[in-house]
Amino acid sequence: MLHWSTKETKKTTYACSVCKRKKTKCDKLIPCTSCVQKGLEAECLTSATANYTSKLGERSSEYLPTLLELWQSYEYWIMDIGLLKTKNINTLKKTVDMIADLNECDFWMKLLNMEASFKLLNFAMEQLGALHFGCLGELADLYPQLEHYWRRREEAEESETHIFLTSDNYYSNALLWAFFTISVYYMPLDQLAKLFDSKSVCKWLEVNPLDEWTEQLSYELFRGFTNTTIMQLNKAKFMMYPDIRLLQTYIILNSTSFTFSDHILVDSLIIQCMNVAKLFSIDFYKPFNDDDEATEISKNRFAKIWYLLCIADYLQSGPSKLISFHSEIPSLFLQPSFFEFNSSTDIFHEDSNFELMCWKIISLDRDIDKYLNQVAKPRMGTLDNIRKELAKVEKQISLKQKKEKTSRSTLEKFITTFLINSVFWKIHKAYLVYYQVEQSLSVSIHYTKTLIALLVKNVTEGNSIFNKHPYVFRIISRIAPFYEFYSIFQQTDQILQIKADLNELISTFSLMFGEKINNLLFILDRLHGLEILWTRVQVIGSGLTAIHPVFKILQNDMKFINRYNRRVPMVIKGTGNIAPRNRYNTGEDESIKNFDEDEANFKVAALETEEFKMIVSTFENEYNIDNLIT
Repeated sequence: MLHWSTKETKKTTYACSVCKRKKTKCDKLIPCTSCVQKGLEAECLTSATANYTSKLGERSSEYLPTLLELWQSYEYWIMDIGLLKTKNINTLKKTVDMIADLNECDFWMKLLNMEASFKLLNFAMEQLGALHFGCLGELADLYPQLEHYWRRREEAEESETHIFLTSDNYYSNALLWAFFTISVYYMPLDQLAKLFDSKSVCKWLEVNPLDEWTEQLSYELFRGFTNTTIMQLNKAKFMMYPDIRLLQTYIILNSTSFTFSDHILVDSLIIQCMNVAKLFSIDFYKPFNDDDEATEISKNRFAKIWYLLCIADYLQSGPSKLISFHSEIPSLFLQPSFFEFNSSTDIFHEDSNFELMCWKIISLDRDIDKYLNQVAKPRMGTLDNIRKELAKVEKQISLKQKKEKTSRSTLEKFITTFLINSVFWKIHKAYLVYYQVEQSLSVSIHYTKTLIALLVKNVTEGNSIFNKHPYVFRIISRIAPFYEFYSIFQQTDQILQIKADLNELISTFSLMFGEKINNLLFILDRLHGLEILWTRVQVIGSGLTAIHPVFKILQNDMKFINRYNRRVPMVIKGTGNIAPRNRYNTGEDESIKNFDEDEANFKVAALETEEFKMIVSTFENEYNIDNLIT
């Protein structure tokens, strides 16, 4: 049991202690922009954590609300940024071998024969239409394109001289391989086994040959096909010759775990997609009375592409991605009039397309998530209005789905329903975190069970491939750690049961999510370790001396991910003096792990006993946060 002798104090301002001391304007972020610019983000995080813990009462029921507010920042830095948008990449040590990349591309292209390619394209058209129909023009044109692809392949094999292809040819190849990639990603193992020889793939990967396909082997196939698609874009010189097929290829790949497994590449691609979209005025699709039918159809397709790009841009936003464009579309809640300038984007029109529906939901999600990394809490009225708008969208989608019963509509229904319930969960989590609304915990658990039920339903109805959609991992990776964190400080039968349900669900996750599954399991295991530490360590004191090692570890975690994402490699000698103070050399990996020099300047560090430091360091060595970004 943890005893606290501090008395709860009233907060007079939301500004951080650093800005208060220096009498500078604070934007209330954690860490705030002012501290980041001055290289004091670590101290800002320290003061924020100390501010939370200094208000803790004597019983868990009294201090839990304050801890949940701390969770908001922890969720942002660890789950959103650390888990999905951080990777240990050192450009000074990364070797580049274009010959090896070309050889790999050549292997995967030879592995795919003509018959298998048509079956993959059929699978994408028949089962995965919801993921790409909105960004395409004439779907029937894909099959002639595939025929032309094989004709070029045959000519190249028969010719004794090298066949030169145009940028147009490579763009066509990239789009086709994007379809092959999502088919390989979602296709069941028994169907993959009929198309590809597992032993050939094992030989290429230099692993023991397998007589049958496994999820791990299919993941390697997916990675190989993804790399081949990207190589076709590189051959098309997409940075030099812009083409709408770049946007289409990116949108298709974005429906796989590629979206968070190679986040730096994904960030680079979407910025180029933005440039191409603006070059072709895809972001301007307002219809006019004198538009002919062809123009109207094109603008409708442009609108869908722009919504999908803005969704992807928002989901990829973070401190290492400094350019964003999703804010160009205002949220449904703040400016509904934006969606009313024509019938195709009327927010109350029951025939609104799938892409617009997804954007409406994501825009409301954005309205809630913007408070994750802020001390200032949302108004109760804001949360109520977001909930009402979400209910309208839910009704609108329900009316639309009653009219359609196809394989495409089934996938659309799952994605929109899953997104809606996840936003409802966030709303009620916000009620719990900021206002301790009665029954908000139970209601959040209800929506969690609904999300789990949707995934179970997919399995029982033969649609288990839907559970591979990256939205599933993104959402569950936010929900499961929240209840694991909650149970550190307060356990109930409800919490224990939902934790068990979520752990069972995660154990069934497809390996197509890649290394992120292990990273999520590491976070959950680490939070469980903090629960054990919380019960075993007793702290007696007042003020800063009463800070429990658990809070110090949580603070260090946020500080580590924050600083890692703000680093800049110093590849030019002599730039250290002109570099921003909050950015530092990453030529040596160890430079990002040592915070002792910074902490020596903080009063809180001076109050930490040797025993306290030993407890913290022992835990951090056992559950090394580095594992999250390796």
